[in-house]
Parts: sequence; C-alpha cells; structure tokens
Amino acid sequence: MLKRRWGVPLLLTEHGVYYRERLLALGRLEATTPYRFFLAALYGLVVRLVYRAADRIAPVARFNQAWEEALGVDPARIRPVPNGVDPDQFRIRRPAGSGTAPLTLVQVARLDPLKDQHTALRALSLLRKREAAEPALAGIRLTFWGPESDPDYARSCRRLAEELALGDRVTFAGPTADVEAALNQGDIALLSSISEGFPLRRRRSPDGGAAAGAPPYGQLVAPQRPRELARAVLAFARQRRDLARLGELGRAAMVARFSLARFLAAHRALYTELAGPPPAGRGEPHGRTGGPGTAGAGPRF
Repeated sequence: MLKRRWGVPLLLTEHGVYYRERLLALGRLEATTPYRFFLAALYGLVVRLVYRAADRIAPVARFNQAWEEALGVDPARIRPVPNGVDPDQFRIRRPAGSGTAPLTLVQVARLDPLKDQHTALRALSLLRKREAAEPALAGIRLTFWGPESDPDYARSCRRLAEELALGDRVTFAGPTADVEAALNQGDIALLSSISEGFPLRRRRSPDGGAAAGAPPYGQLVAPQRPRELARAVLAFARQRRDLARLGELGRAAMVARFSLARFLAAHRALYTELAGPPPAGRGEPHGRTGGPGTAGAGPRF
C-alpha cells in the first residue's frame, strides 16, 4: 500500500522459496487434482504480483535466485544476502568428539515434513546395523530439538522410531530457547531437510562446536537419501579425534563469511540504495500527480 500510494520502495527478503515450499505442501495435501492445480496457480499469481512490486529482492541464497528468475524477476533486481550469525551467541562449550561417551548426533529443527526427520531416523537405523563392524558407532544416538509444528508428523516420527526399534537411541527433546547448549550436546550436527533457503542451524552448528554436515568442513548429501546420510555420518565417526578441530575450523569459516555484521551491512547498503532520490512520478499519492484515469495515476485494481 505504501508503495502504491506514495511510491515508497519495497525491499522483499526471502528465506525459503515460498512458492516452492507451497508446491511441496500441495504434494501432501489430500485433495482432488483440480483443487491442487487451482491452489498452485493461486500461489503462483500471488508470488508473481509481489515479485513484480518489489524494487529489490534479497534472497538468502543463490538457489532462491534461480527460482525467482524462473518466476519472471529481472536478475538486476536480485541481490542475494546470506543470513548472518552472531558468534558471541554461539560458543564452543564442549569440543566435538571429546570424552568416551557414545557418539551423539543432534538436529535442531521443528518437527515438520519439510525438515524430514524420517530420513534422519532411517539413517540412524542403518548406522546401528553397522555397529558390530564399526567400533566408532558403538552406542550412537540421535537427539531432536525443536517444536512440533505439525503434530501429525511428530506422531509419525515417534511411530517410525518404534518401528525401527531405536529405543533410547533417539530422543525427542522438544523446543529449546538455548540453541547453543543444544548444539554443544552433540558431536555431529545434521540437517535432513527437504527444503532449506539458507539453513540457520547449519550456520550455527560450527559456532556451537559440532562438526556440521556441509562443505568445507562437512558433507552435503541429496535430500531423502538415508543411506547417503548414514555414510556421511560414518565418515565423521571414523575421525572422531578430528571432530573438535573440524568444529573450530568451521566456526572460523562461518565467522569470516556469514557474520551478523556482514549481514547487517549488506542490508543497510540496500536500504541506502533504495532511499536515494525517487524516480520521476514518485512522492505523491496516485490521483495527485496525474489525476484519475491519466498516465500519472498508474494502474488500479
């Protein structure tokens, strides 16, 4: 409304790709095919209208930019700005891999189909089957931290854990306000999401000291591939003595590339750019610059 009436610039930020995540949700919706097609078209229309109105779009990853361009956005209006993390809020309290307790995996994410805890559970089951041949996996366990945003899905996670006979090897610890403490309880942080614009927990994991699952000090695997995820965890388990070093290196890399200061500076630059001299025709409500029905009035809905 401010943009249409007074020409106030619009900066759109996008963490995940809203349209993509709506399509993923529609795939799980129990409804007729025509109704799902209708919703997909509606979501697409709303997204395109917002994109069209935005003067600048600041996604958190270049992956998002590809979707935005596919939906008609001029690349010149897109400025990716990665999320930033305050390193002072995520410190290493316990070096990853230290002690003699069984290796602990930790995932900090809401219990939701998009986070796909099912894949993490199946990966843990595969790892348990390798315990006899891999001493590093002896007693391995997994802790989920996060709220139950989808109660039905949360119940399905617990049922799957029972079906896989994971017993006390898996813990659903619930929501937490202390992400730093949750990450420090683990030796390896993993995220099994189907969709992530720019995973905050992934960026925070090295800050918390856990060896995280993405390059350069971790490993990325394709979504919904429990066997690949299990192999990645096994590779870390075999180098338990190096986990603390990897955590330190990961923290240093995150602070250098994804600090909160960099994030704020990039957004401040965008606001400064958009707050510059308005183009001709801006600054007055539609109807004052050219009158109703004239070119100066702009389109009306």
